[in-house]
Amino acid sequence: MKRALLLTAVSLLLSFATAHATCTASHICGDGNTASCTGFSSCNVTAAGVSCDGVETRCPNYCTVGESCTDCNRFAFCFSTAGICSVTDDGFSCNGNAPRHCHCPDQQQP
Repeated sequence: MKRALLLTAVSLLLSFATAHATCTASHICGDGNTASCTGFSSCNVTAAGVSCDGVETRCPNYCTVGESCTDCNRFAFCFSTAGICSVTDDGFSCNGNAPRHCHCPDQQQP
């Protein structure tokens, strides 16, 4: 009788453990890669990839670049999940967009 109760309890625990709902999230990174995850309580797409149960999985080539405007204490940036970030004399850019510089609101842009 004790053995039967123990086997039933183990079976119930195993059934309960496998009965939890799961969620998945995936993000196509743009460079041929996909970031994905599986979670039990929350699954979200983030700017850098995905997050499941609070653990972020970034696209492998995720990058971010930017610069600060020291005159007005601002910071401008961009990001790319495909790894296309660059900085030149013309400014910073991501994903092939035109380069730009950080500008303070009260200053004229060139």
